[in-house]
Amino acid sequence: MDTVRVEEGRLSDYDGLAQHHYRAGRPAVPVLTLRAVCDGRVVGAIVVAMPVLNGPWRRAAWPGWLDGLDKRGQAAAVNAQVRTVARLAVMPQFRGRGVGSELVRAYL
Repeated sequence: MDTVRVEEGRLSDYDGLAQHHYRAGRPAVPVLTLRAVCDGRVVGAIVVAMPVLNGPWRRAAWPGWLDGLDKRGQAAAVNAQVRTVARLAVMPQFRGRGVGSELVRAYL
């Protein structure tokens, strides 16, 4: 990993790699993009986004957290506390070298 560095990026950095992601299109509400760069070329990107508000997994993950809140209150609480890794793409020739792991570690 000494030749690849992770730095703050732009959504356009992900756009250049989107073809390497299994899901088409941009995430709905991106809030952060990090990119992996090697020899001046973007070889990977991670996009962090606001969460989907109707995720059924939320109650299982955090039982009771949103109890007593109306839909607006739930949305406010979720948007204030939760982020999701919406996209992670790495150029095929850089896969297996830890680029994706480094992007996730840099975000966390």
